[in-house]
Amino acid sequence: MALLMLSTIWTIGFLLVFLPPEIISRFIGPESGIEGVILAALFGSVVLIQAFIAFPIAGSLLRQGANVSAVAAFVTTLVMVGILTAPMEIKCFGRRYVFWRNFLSFVFALLIAVVMGIVLR
Repeated sequence: MALLMLSTIWTIGFLLVFLPPEIISRFIGPESGIEGVILAALFGSVVLIQAFIAFPIAGSLLRQGANVSAVAAFVTTLVMVGILTAPMEIKCFGRRYVFWRNFLSFVFALLIAVVMGIVLR
């Protein structure tokens, strides 16, 4: 698990160092609108990162110009939506349950992101 954690930290750190703030701002910055929030939520839904790693990454994204709503969507979907873990969950809980859990989690993550954007503006 340590190797997975270190490789995740290294990969994200590498991306943050070599992705200019302009690119981050263009895709998930304030001008990206709801598309940026959805893009961040989709990305958060498919990556598998522990929450204690996600929070420093979120801080780095905010410092580089990312929108609060997009970062909130990213972190929330990281924790609530599990696309990569869905096959294992389907074996334990069934396809219908996993679909609805992920779907509703994604919808609520978007709602949380919008509220965070309004409150922290």
